[in-house]
Amino acid sequence: MLWSHLGLNMTRGSKQGSGSPTDRRAAMPEAVVMLRPIAGQAAPDPESTRRMAQAVLTDAEAQTGLRPEATNVMDQLHSFSIRAPQSFIDALSKSKQVAQVLANESSESAFIEPVRKRSVRLPE
Repeated sequence: MLWSHLGLNMTRGSKQGSGSPTDRRAAMPEAVVMLRPIAGQAAPDPESTRRMAQAVLTDAEAQTGLRPEATNVMDQLHSFSIRAPQSFIDALSKSKQVAQVLANESSESAFIEPVRKRSVRLPE
């Protein structure tokens, strides 16, 4: 797990020096891949999502000669998450079956500034 978004530079079990398997895993980007909707279906069935995700991954492997380190198919959401080299993720993003590729981790805050600030009094 990366903690860099909290200002910490920690990786799980990282007592080894630079270049260790843990360090390489920490440097590998993670993304969420949103698949294109299937024509004529309001919501794709989970099996179609799994098949489409596998086809996209197989094509990217053939193009790059690389394999993802980890994948997780979210079949109810018609998407999957992936940890892989950047060139592999780039190849995925060019697939006709991929609608969007998003970073799985953001350094930005999720805090939403209030529109109106005022005191609230609850009736007793």
